[in-house]
Amino acid sequence: MRTSHTTEPSSDTETPPSESESTGPNTRWNFFTLAAIQIVMRTGWIFKTESIVIPAIMDMLSGEAWLRGCLPMLNRFGLSIPPLLAASKVRAAKLKKLFLVGCILVASATFFGIAIMFHFGGTKQSGWMTAGFLALYTLFFIAIGINQLSFSTLQGKLVPANQRGRLMMTSNVVGAIVAIGFAWFLMPQWLWPGGGRFDLMCGFAGGCFFLSALIGLAVREWEDSFPNVHEPIAAQIRETLNVFRHDRNFRRVALISSLFGCSFMLFPHYQALGRERLGLGFDNLVGWVIIQNGGTAMFSFLAGPIADYRGNRLVLRIVVLCISFAPLCAVGLANSAEWGATLFPLIFVLVGMTPVAVRTLNNYTLEICPRESHPKYLSALGLCLAVPIFLSPLVGRLMDEVGMEPVFYVLSGIAFVAWIITFSLSEPRHHQKTAVRLPLES
Repeated sequence: MRTSHTTEPSSDTETPPSESESTGPNTRWNFFTLAAIQIVMRTGWIFKTESIVIPAIMDMLSGEAWLRGCLPMLNRFGLSIPPLLAASKVRAAKLKKLFLVGCILVASATFFGIAIMFHFGGTKQSGWMTAGFLALYTLFFIAIGINQLSFSTLQGKLVPANQRGRLMMTSNVVGAIVAIGFAWFLMPQWLWPGGGRFDLMCGFAGGCFFLSALIGLAVREWEDSFPNVHEPIAAQIRETLNVFRHDRNFRRVALISSLFGCSFMLFPHYQALGRERLGLGFDNLVGWVIIQNGGTAMFSFLAGPIADYRGNRLVLRIVVLCISFAPLCAVGLANSAEWGATLFPLIFVLVGMTPVAVRTLNNYTLEICPRESHPKYLSALGLCLAVPIFLSPLVGRLMDEVGMEPVFYVLSGIAFVAWIITFSLSEPRHHQKTAVRLPLES
C-alpha cells in the first residue's frame, strides 16, 4: 500500500489523488504544463541535434572519427551514471519539480557557455576549443540525465498511465512543429556550406532551455513523504542491482535496452557518411534536422494513441524494428550515385523514431513497478541503454580502420535481435498486479 500523504497542500500544490489516479483540473493543468516544458525543450534541442548538428561541430573542431565517437559515450554517461546516483534523492524529494527546474537551468547555462566560447574563439580547429566543448557537453548531459529522471518520475506521479502516450504525442508533435518553424526561419541564416554561426545556434538553444525551466515552476505538485535516507554509493549500486535480481520481466527490458542502445553509437556517423560519401555540406544540416524532427512528430502522432489503448509493448516492437533498418538504408543510399544525395535525408526519418523508442521504454517501465520505485527502475533502465555506448570511441576508431559499412551492418543486426526479444515481454495492461515491490529503505 502506498504511503499516505498527510502534508497539507499549499496554494501551488495539488491534492494527492486517490489510488485510482482519477483526473481533475490539476491533472489537466499538469498534462499541458509538462507538455509545454517538452515543447520548448525540443525547440532548443533542434539547434543541437545529437545525430546532426553536434557531430558536425565536432568534425569542424577536430575532424577525427574517434573524437566524434566520444559524443555518444559522453552523453550516455550523463544520461545513466548521474541519474543512478541521484535516484534516491529524487525519490525522497518532496517536490520533484525542483530537481527538474534546477537541472534545466544548469543545462541552459552550459549552452550559454558554449555560445560564448564560439563567439570569442571562432570555429577554427584548436585543442582548447575541442576540450572546452567536450567538457561543457558532458556537464550538459549530466544535467539532462537527472532532468529526464525527474521528468519521468514527475510524469509517473501526476499523469495517469493511459494518458502518458497522449502526453508523448502532444509534446513531440507540437514540439516538432514549433521547432521546425524556428529551424526553417533561423538556421539558413546561421549555416552555410563551409561552417556557420554556432554561437547564435547554441545561444538560442540555451535561451529555450531557460524558458523551459521557468515553465517548470508552474507544475502543481503535492508533496511526497517518502523517507530521505543517505546511502553510500555502494549501497545505491546494490539497490539498483536488486531491480534486476527481483524482476524477471525487467531483465528482459534491460536486455532489449542494451541491444537497442548499440544503435546510438551510429548517431554521430550518419551525417558524416552523407557528407563524406555524397559531398554534402553544412547547409544540408537544415533539411536533415527538419526531417528528423518531422519523423519524430509523425511517429509520435501514431504511437501515442496506440500506447494508450493497446499498450507500450506494441509500440516498442514497431519502433525498434524500424530503427534496426536505418543503418542498412544509410549504407545503401550513401553508395548510390543516382539517388543517394536526393534520398539520403529520409534516413533521418527513421533516426527520428529514437526519442519515441526511449520514451516508450520509460513509459513501459513506469507501468511495471510501484511509484515509490520509479526512480530506481528508470535509473536502471538508463544504465542499460548506456552500457554499450562506452564502446563508441572504439567503434569510431574501427570505422577509421575498416570503413563505415561493416560497422553499420553489425549494429543493424544487433538492433534486430532487440526487436525479436520484445516478443518475450509481458503486457502490464493485462494484469491487475504488475508491479514488483522491492524492499524499501528502513
